Amino acid sequence: MKFIKNLLENPKSAALSIVLLFIMSFLLGLAVEPYRISDHYWIYQYGNILRLLLLFSSLLFSFLQPFMVISNHKKNWKKHLFWIFIGLLPILYFGIMMLWIMIRFDDKIV
Repeated sequence: MKFIKNLLENPKSAALSIVLLFIMSFLLGLAVEPYRISDHYWIYQYGNILRLLLLFSSLLFSFLQPFMVISNHKKNWKKHLFWIFIGLLPILYFGIMMLWIMIRFDDKIV
């Protein structure tokens, strides 16, 4: 319970946890990929579901983190602007990659 309270009140730990979740989702995807074509296909299935949960939860928390920082630190939220930006990195990365894919493969999708 103390860990969750610390995440909600401390912008530094929240931002680092969000980025760590995002990185862990990619590492988990790499770790379960060898099980895709094997007798242990269930490891790949469950690992892929867990990877997607980590990825989308990090994107959701990345979106919500600036609002939590501003609501918890109403008078001095500008002091935590660096940690707000660090917390936004996963959603910025996701948005930039989606934009790049749409520009790069625009005429090849259809």
